[in-house]
Amino acid sequence: MSTSQHTQPQECNKFTSRCAQTSDGEMLALQKQAQRKDVCMVTPKQGMTSKMEMVCSSQTALKELDILLVGKTGYGKSAAGNTIIGHSVFKSVASVSSVTKDVSYRIVNFEDVVLKIVDGPGVADTSDTTDIKNTCNLIIDKMKDAIILSPEGYHAFLLVIKFGNRFTAEDNLSVVILKQIFGKDFVAKYCILLVNGGDNFKVENPNTCFKDWCKEQTGVFQSLLCECNNRAVLFDNKSKDPRVRIEQVKELVRVIESLPNGGQRYTDARFQEIAEHREQLLLEAKEPMIREETLKQVSQIITNIERVSMLEDSEQLDELQKIRLRAKEIEREVIERDNGTDVLKYALQTTDTLKKTIENKIDTLKKLIAEKEKTMKLEEDLIERKEKFEKRNREEMRLVEEELN
Repeated sequence: MSTSQHTQPQECNKFTSRCAQTSDGEMLALQKQAQRKDVCMVTPKQGMTSKMEMVCSSQTALKELDILLVGKTGYGKSAAGNTIIGHSVFKSVASVSSVTKDVSYRIVNFEDVVLKIVDGPGVADTSDTTDIKNTCNLIIDKMKDAIILSPEGYHAFLLVIKFGNRFTAEDNLSVVILKQIFGKDFVAKYCILLVNGGDNFKVENPNTCFKDWCKEQTGVFQSLLCECNNRAVLFDNKSKDPRVRIEQVKELVRVIESLPNGGQRYTDARFQEIAEHREQLLLEAKEPMIREETLKQVSQIITNIERVSMLEDSEQLDELQKIRLRAKEIEREVIERDNGTDVLKYALQTTDTLKKTIENKIDTLKKLIAEKEKTMKLEEDLIERKEKFEKRNREEMRLVEEELN
């Protein structure tokens, strides 16, 4: 075997890693270099990496796996991508309060597989419920870039989470948001949980393997595991041992190849199909928070109702009418948010019940006031009649006394 044949895989690795970030001029130069050295060549179609064409002398085409990294910002998504690639390429972001601004990628050879790793947009901290739609819209916008980078679609989504952080309802909300963007079934069909922090895992669980640890989990994380059919891999991004990295990537490739989609990709067509229902799906994601927000507002109104019940009837009626206006305003806001989807059914029922309760109180109070006014009028009439009777009686007595005298 010639020297060039011995060095071919190494040259191919170098070339494919460089190819992902080259300009048209650099690509031409690299093509010439490849022809001279008889090395593996990756040719992106139409200026972007479409289906990769591996043109290698005396070498069969390699299997391709296109992977998209997703997850909450600051959970080590980019670090995991760097581990798969074998060196630092993607920029890590420590903050959880911002959405990853750029989508980047690399193409590398791993054994008999060509891996395209796309570092997708990260989901920002979603504790501020008012930013959920903005967050989703920004991610959707960046996902268009990710689709362009892999026009044929993705074989797998790597949902990156962090070992050592309790998987909270807020973390689950990040997953919900991703479902709104990619579709409800994307976790079940295309998702693999990539758990960062393998170094800490080994320290905290020296006698427990990762699979057994997964079986012991409960709550929200266990539900997520079940949804993706227990597809989870543990990554140690800090290990300097190349054997650790190789075994991790081997396991990842094995799990990707076991996905139930039969090698079918998540495509742009699927992404666009989901877009038709995305507004309703976003509303479904926000429904628990809108419900909680509505309950807080209703609770405040009930407190105000109890407070005004101590006032005089006329003042109480004035205050209840003001409170009714506020209740109608809350109901109108919920109706506008729901937009006929019936997603906010619970919040609508709550505001409707509150409005009816206030109206019943107003009606009851009005009747009570009317009864009191009627009673007061009767009392006034009785007093007036009594006074007239007594006056007439006194007048008659006076006349009698005059006659007697």
